[in-house]
Amino acid sequence: MQYPGLSPVARLGFHQMPFSEWHLGNQPEGFTMFNMATMAADECREDAQDRAYYRWIEKASDLLGHQVTLGSREESDLHDFYADGCTPDEAVTELLAQAELARAA
Repeated sequence: MQYPGLSPVARLGFHQMPFSEWHLGNQPEGFTMFNMATMAADECREDAQDRAYYRWIEKASDLLGHQVTLGSREESDLHDFYADGCTPDEAVTELLAQAELARAA
């Protein structure tokens, strides 16, 4: 169906279609409904990658002798080492070496 003022190739969003065309399941192509509760649960759910990262940070915290605060500069630096594939031992060694260089400068 062509609507005035729109290109023949334009796809209408649900807000641009007459109510009668989408309210009873006649959604435009590509339009999907979703459940807000399911979406929120998916966003909050920890996955295997998150759990592996938190275990890695916990090991690094043990090696440092204090709990690394999530969201801190220290955690950000450790995350970079994690993303590079370092072990917690390697990351802590590098982090302490960088701190020593900064103190010496």
